[in-house]
Amino acid sequence: MSGVDIYGKDGKMPTGVTYLQVATTTWQEMVEEWDTTTCQGGVWWSRDRENPKTANYKSTISNSEFMALGARLTLASGNKTYMDWSDRTYKWLKTMGLVTPTFHVLDGATAPTCTGAAVDQSEWMFNSALMFYALAYMHKASGNDAYLTDAAAILRVMVSTWASGNNSTSNIVGLADKCEASGSCARDNPAGKGQTAKSLGILYMETKDETVKGLIKSVVETSVKNMVAACDADWWCPHTWTAGAKPAHDVYNQYPAVELLNAAVAIYGGTVPNVTPPAGGSSGQGSSTGSNGVERVGMKGWSVAGIVGAMVIVVGCLF
Repeated sequence: MSGVDIYGKDGKMPTGVTYLQVATTTWQEMVEEWDTTTCQGGVWWSRDRENPKTANYKSTISNSEFMALGARLTLASGNKTYMDWSDRTYKWLKTMGLVTPTFHVLDGATAPTCTGAAVDQSEWMFNSALMFYALAYMHKASGNDAYLTDAAAILRVMVSTWASGNNSTSNIVGLADKCEASGSCARDNPAGKGQTAKSLGILYMETKDETVKGLIKSVVETSVKNMVAACDADWWCPHTWTAGAKPAHDVYNQYPAVELLNAAVAIYGGTVPNVTPPAGGSSGQGSSTGSNGVERVGMKGWSVAGIVGAMVIVVGCLF
């Protein structure tokens, strides 16, 4: 769908197939996985019906991505059938308790019942984020404010669980996945962090609620400041966005770093602000030279708007 957003619904891939055709085929393959013979509905996590680890699982993440894709296809094509399926899927998630009455988002459930002990009570940051991401697009496609009301409630739960120092929507310390404290994050966890950052940017742009915008801005600002403070002289940055993080030298960390900066751009817009740094930065950090010979100006004392502006300049120079 990103290809559709950039090149339009008639935009073609090098093979001659349009981006919209690829997205539509993907949606059709997902709707084929909707199964009412178990759990009253829902999309299967995997198309592989032979793998015992995945064959009987209906994951929340698969269903929220199905919701988002349907809403975006309605926006691109004008066909409301896609959006009808998105709404049906969200109602199913709430009926099954995978989106709880208090707006916690659970990982998924095992067929055939998907109830009771069959529900995986695990909560992950990106499950909540992808849910309010989908709801933001559903609001954009339908104008139904109820979607944004639920998105805001899910956001508040996510922030109090994974971005606050006191389990509230105050004392924001930066986004931190539950695996980070123990150092047990798997290689795919940073990808979920990137999706979380993207989701924050999408919801920020869709909502008109200034309280919601303010909460998202606080989370993104704190996370960006902590991340940039940890980047090394060559701009290798971490996916850990709380104080005291260390730089990481792999693509798994750079992807979420870029998505976090994209979320900051969604907040501050495309205008490049004045990025002249205070002398030496408030932390006393001055300029340094990375191993590639590029001067790195101290940024720890900058505002997030200044950091984003600098990143826009850097990316523009690179590409």
